[in-house]
Parts: sequence; structure tokens; C-alpha cells
Amino acid sequence: MDKFQKIRKTTQFTSLAISSIIFTIALYGLVIHNDLYFEIGLLMIGFIIVGGILLAPILGRFWCGWLCPRGTFLEYFIEKISNKSRIPHFLRSKAFKLFIASILAIMFIMVLLDKNPLLTSDDELASIRDFIIFMCIATTLLISIPLGIIYMPRT
Repeated sequence: MDKFQKIRKTTQFTSLAISSIIFTIALYGLVIHNDLYFEIGLLMIGFIIVGGILLAPILGRFWCGWLCPRGTFLEYFIEKISNKSRIPHFLRSKAFKLFIASILAIMFIMVLLDKNPLLTSDDELASIRDFIIFMCIATTLLISIPLGIIYMPRT
């Protein structure tokens, strides 16, 4: 492993550790329905989502390859049990990506309209935070891990 790879791996694991701590605290707040953890949830949202959005136009895929905690988890842990099969064309199609984005958008709108009984709070921003935490868990457990095992780790 050359120096560049060591720096990348260290950066990835540092990002994974920091975001795991933030995520655990935010998840704890979600489980016990304590809005005092709101600031921690916002920190997680800022680190994981906004960081990627702000860095993408400047640094391209730097976020995905160096800082994304889910990508690091999939790359180093799921890779060990992955079949490493070819990713089907339909999973890479714009139509499929649009379909998934539409489902997420509909779920987000349901939260904004207070139509999701599982993720409601007296504080609208806390409901949005809870939804984003829930979606991070759901997409990782229900989509990323199974696809990473069946196909490639970062499918």
C-alpha cells in the first residue's frame, strides 16, 4: 500500500468513526423521542448530506471516495462477503434512479405534511431530522447491504 492509499484509508476510517458516533447519538435521541438531541441530528445531517452536496461541485466524487461513511462501510466490510458480480444495467439506468428518488421524495413530502405517523414530532424540523436518520438506516440496511453482497460492494 502506497502513501496515497494509506492517507485515503485513514481519512475514510476517521470519517466513519466520527459519523458513527454522531449517528449513534442521533439514533438514541430518535429512539427515546428526545428532541434535545436535535442539534446532534443536525450535525449528522450537515456532515453526511450537506457536506457531500457542497463538496461535489468543487471536488467531484471526493466525498464518495474519501469521506462518505456508508461508502467506507460498504467498501471495507461488505467487500469481504460480496459476490462481486456484474451490476445489472437496470440498476444503473436513469429510470431506476429516478424511481428511487421519487419514492424518497414522496416519503419526505409525507413527513412535511405530517402524514407519516412513525416519524412525527411537535417540532417540524425534528420530524425532518428523524426522517433523514430513518432513511439513512433504511437505505443502508434494505438497499446498500443486500446489493453490495449480491453485486459489487458500492452498488
